[in-house]
Amino acid sequence: MRRQKSEELKKERNDRIKQFLKDMIAPTIFVVIVVIVLYKMATYQRPAEENDIPATYAYDGNTDPIVLENSFLKLDMNPETTQFTVLHKETGRVWNSNPDISIETSALNEEKNRLQSLLYIQASEQTGKILDYDSFSKSINNQIYKIERKSDTEVVIHFSIGNVEKTYMIPPVAREEEFLGYVQALTDLGDSAAAKEVKNRYKKWDKDKLSKADKENFDAIAERYPLVKEEIIYTLRDGLNPVTMNKLLAAFESIGYDQAKYEEDLALDTQEKTSDKPVFNLDLCLKLDGDQLVVSVPFNSIQNPKKYPITNLTLLPFFGAGSKAEEGFMLVPEGGGGIINFNNQKTTLQAYSSRVYGWDLCLIRDSIVHDPITNFGVFGISKGDASFICIPGDGSSYATIQADISGKTNSFNYVNAVYDLYQREQFDVGSISSSDIFKYIDQLPQDEKIEQRYIFVDSGSYVEMAKEYEKYLKNTYGEKYFEMKKDTEAPVNVEVIGAVDKTEQILGIPVSRPLELTSFNEAGEIADELKSNGFNNVNIRYTGWCNGGVNQTVLSKAKPIGKLGGKSDLKDLSSKLSGLGYRLALNGITTLALDSNIFDGFFSYTDAAKNISEERMELHKYSSVTYALREGSETFYLLHTKLIMEYADNLREAADNFGAGVAFEDIGKDIPSDFYEDDYHSRENVRKLHMDLLKKYNDEGKYTVIEAGNEYAIPYVDMIVDMDLSGSNYTIIDYNIPFLELAIHGYVDYTGESLNICGDQGEELLYSAAYGAGLSFTVMKESAFALQDTLYTHFYGCDYDKWKHNMIDIYTRYNKELGHIFNQKMTDHKYLAPGVSVTTYADGTKVYVNFNYAGYNEGGVSIPARDYKVVR
Repeated sequence: MRRQKSEELKKERNDRIKQFLKDMIAPTIFVVIVVIVLYKMATYQRPAEENDIPATYAYDGNTDPIVLENSFLKLDMNPETTQFTVLHKETGRVWNSNPDISIETSALNEEKNRLQSLLYIQASEQTGKILDYDSFSKSINNQIYKIERKSDTEVVIHFSIGNVEKTYMIPPVAREEEFLGYVQALTDLGDSAAAKEVKNRYKKWDKDKLSKADKENFDAIAERYPLVKEEIIYTLRDGLNPVTMNKLLAAFESIGYDQAKYEEDLALDTQEKTSDKPVFNLDLCLKLDGDQLVVSVPFNSIQNPKKYPITNLTLLPFFGAGSKAEEGFMLVPEGGGGIINFNNQKTTLQAYSSRVYGWDLCLIRDSIVHDPITNFGVFGISKGDASFICIPGDGSSYATIQADISGKTNSFNYVNAVYDLYQREQFDVGSISSSDIFKYIDQLPQDEKIEQRYIFVDSGSYVEMAKEYEKYLKNTYGEKYFEMKKDTEAPVNVEVIGAVDKTEQILGIPVSRPLELTSFNEAGEIADELKSNGFNNVNIRYTGWCNGGVNQTVLSKAKPIGKLGGKSDLKDLSSKLSGLGYRLALNGITTLALDSNIFDGFFSYTDAAKNISEERMELHKYSSVTYALREGSETFYLLHTKLIMEYADNLREAADNFGAGVAFEDIGKDIPSDFYEDDYHSRENVRKLHMDLLKKYNDEGKYTVIEAGNEYAIPYVDMIVDMDLSGSNYTIIDYNIPFLELAIHGYVDYTGESLNICGDQGEELLYSAAYGAGLSFTVMKESAFALQDTLYTHFYGCDYDKWKHNMIDIYTRYNKELGHIFNQKMTDHKYLAPGVSVTTYADGTKVYVNFNYAGYNEGGVSIPARDYKVVR
């Protein structure tokens, strides 16, 4: 018994020991991990920062002109400056890459350097400070560039740009016999002063005759100049100032010291040349492509220190610039087009600047004061009887077009494109730092490039410039996508508002519910009435028909709103409209997640696009009063690119099921990047995805409507609505023109904003008449009173019953007088007087428009104030 009890006690003790040891395992592991981490932290040494400053190019000293030539153009380049001229053989006109600096009298030195540059860049420090570099002072003057001729029609300039020390072509080290030969040669030339200067600026090293100080430094000298172990050498003294260096340079040039000998002597100096000053490398490619000059910068040629990302790049900033003595104008892509006359004396006004395709929605901004947008990027210059247009191609989505007149920073009139490269986000970390922090994208897409195409025109007329743009569009996108329309009546877009969301109280709880404004059956009744009043060429764009209404949830599926009617009612509407000869386009939002949650098929952590900081891209509404973020407003999300493309197809499929076309509120207008780490999409990549999608729909015969109408979308769609005809009121612009419309009229239907809610019905109607646009209206069957206590007061003017008579009157006259022009080209446009224009069509029809508040009576033409007149 006693033995048994002893064994039980022993077993109990062992079990306790085992349990204790088991309990100590986790704490012990934790302590070990902590000790290891602390040891690593204590012994961690920050790795030495790698010097990622790229090696610089070097000018080879060749002064022979570089000539490129084909049957149409001849380019002559001065290799000492890289500036060039282009001869357009058909006209004999010579266009200069840079203006004549000798006539510049008022510009500061920095601006003069820019005037002589083929490009300039801006780079950023980590603090966000912007650094400016131009190719003339930071590359040409430093002779850190290389010209490579690729063929008879192509040359590449390899630029190194930065604050580098000038390379002086004098021997850094020389053998004794050679050095004494240099001194003797200078003496023989009778330049004893130069011979003395050379002798004084070099130090003799003889390993057998060293002073005490030289003995202490000899090991370092021998490591740098191994030749000193074998023979006597002379080395250039350190710390010589530029004046002395230039004297030495002149001396050695006078005795024929050349590049080949310099490189041979340089090899005797083994010291690695390093600098902490930023240097940037990039290639500027110039190519004659038929009758066009193509200028490009491949992204894979751009090298920059990681600490100094290049934020933007401007190519040929002053190509064709006009002087104060010249007459001409600059073409800018504002609205349908804008003209800025040379030397228009508007020197106190802001320069022109507009972002091609608008703001990138995946970039954060705190406020919107002015949001200039252009839907095409063409710009140009006209002088006398010749002109050119420049068209950004690859990389156009990164471009901002800018223009300014003489009398401000310099004496020239110029227009160019500046391109965003390394995008960034700014963070306010005032609690831990006095300066802001910036985060940049890691790398530029290596398969992309910036490209500009210059097309030279045998005319100074903006009409002929537009016709060259028309040819470009056909050649670029394909002739088959530019077939003349067969319209015999004016195209009309009627946007029907189906439903909006309105908050209702359900058992005391606020709940958002769809508010019916126009049911499917009511939309059919509106169509019947329009048809009976002579509306024939009509597109019905149905907005707010699915997924909650105008503030639509994501299109993971497209579900018609039950309050508007059943699926069969929507199919019946589609059939009815088809029977009337109308087209139905179901509107949808594919880019944004509005009022969406997981029950709608949206989970923000996986479905939202990511910004540069890898945060979900949350978007805000902005105040029209303060321009800042609107406090208290609901936020929404930008969708991941793959979902945008998927939802576009979902909308397309749903429209197909109802026998309808599709209307995109965003594709063809917005181009958002997506910085999702595992699925990155650059803005340019997204542009091409959208273009390919629209092209696919066109090839499949799908009826497609878009808003605004970015250039790359125009060839592939059936109608463009809400096109910006007039643009922003830039006062530096002297007058607006239908440049884009001259190129595309007759190939695609387009309208301006809806006349009944645009803010200025009369102005929009006049621009529509002048620019050959169709008409657009927005309607709803419900009374405007139903919109009280909603966020949709901008639809107050959409009450169909109250507006229909005005709508019918406007259309009836417009169609009667202008209905025949929509199947033909616009052939001419000009101003008879300020505010009075005339547009001419292929059959000779002339449309006179008077924008003024007084009647016009000249040359037998009489046009009432604020009206249009058609003469056939």
